[in-house]
This record gives sequence, structure tokens and C-alpha cells, in this order.
Amino acid sequence: MSGNCNAAIGIVGGLRANPLGVVWFDAHGDFKTPETTTSGFFDGMGLATVAGLCWKNLAASVADFAPVPGESILHVGSRDVSEDELANMRQVGVQVCTASEIRSNGVSASLPRHVRNLAECVADVYVHVDLDVINPSDVHANGFSPPEGLSVGTMVEMLRVLKASLQIAGLSIASYDPIWDPESRAAGAVSRFLQVLNER
Repeated sequence: MSGNCNAAIGIVGGLRANPLGVVWFDAHGDFKTPETTTSGFFDGMGLATVAGLCWKNLAASVADFAPVPGESILHVGSRDVSEDELANMRQVGVQVCTASEIRSNGVSASLPRHVRNLAECVADVYVHVDLDVINPSDVHANGFSPPEGLSVGTMVEMLRVLKASLQIAGLSIASYDPIWDPESRAAGAVSRFLQVLNER
């Protein structure tokens, strides 16, 4: 559990897997850099830092951190991504599976081909889940969650797809603000995610 997405930098260092893949569930790209951001919002640069595009000296100060190549990263569930982020992702080879694609075509027609591509590069993956990837009508986990996200059931289905093809070396759950979740729906969702990953 982490307050924001930049905890991923330490987690990648701590896993020490080489090669390591990253599956990043997030409504946002998190692929801004200091050169492209207009807000200076550090949390919007988390995945770009993991990929080695920015904050290189800062990331290098984290024990055992090594940047993850773009082709070893799969971003899932995006619905609020800027053009400069998409350009950065394309430049380094990040795969993108958007919320719109998943909602329109279903998990089985959207995710498996990306997972197969990832499995050609890596065996072990770190799975990052920013809870704003979920539709706020299901779980309103924070104040940054745009509409038309993924359902909890869809998330469960996708985690099963990942688990069937890849070794999940680590999981992080990020960006939970209980002020936005008075009914504690996020706890139930996270519990379901953990149950899936512990299924035999």
C-alpha cells in the first residue's frame, strides 16, 4: 500500500528482478516529465521515472533501482492521458491498453495480446494498481478518478489473465484517500484482488 505512485521506484529496486516487467493500472498516464509537465505534479511522473525518462539521479539514489525498458511495460486502463505522454510512451515502446478499448471489446479481446507481447520480454512482473483505474461508481478511491473507468469485476478478470501468463513478483495498491470512500468499498475491492492473486 502506498500514498502515491512514486513508491514504485523503491519497489522496482527492491524486487531486484532482471529482467522485470511492469503492468501499470492507472486512469492517468503517469508519463509526464519535468520538460512536458505544466503543473509540476510529481505524482504524474512516476512511470516515466521507472522507465528512466526523468529524475535519473534521484532514482539512482534508490538502492538497486534500474530503469525498466519501455517494451517491458504495459499500461492498462488509461482514460486521461495527454498527447505528450502518449508520444513519450510510443518513443520508448510502452504498450497501452486503454479503458475505452477494454470497455468496448472486453478483456479477452483486449488484454491477452499485450500480455503475450510482454511475456516475450520478461517472466516476472511488478503489478501497480492506482485505484483511480476503477470506475468511481464502483469505488471512488480518490479525488483524481475520472468517469468511465473499469469495474471491479473487470479488474479481477484482468488479474487472472496476468497470473495465467506471468509470474507476479510484486503488487502495489496506490492512491487511496478514505475521505472519498465513506462506505469503504476500496477495502472490498482490494481484498478481491488479493484473493485472485493467491488462488492456486
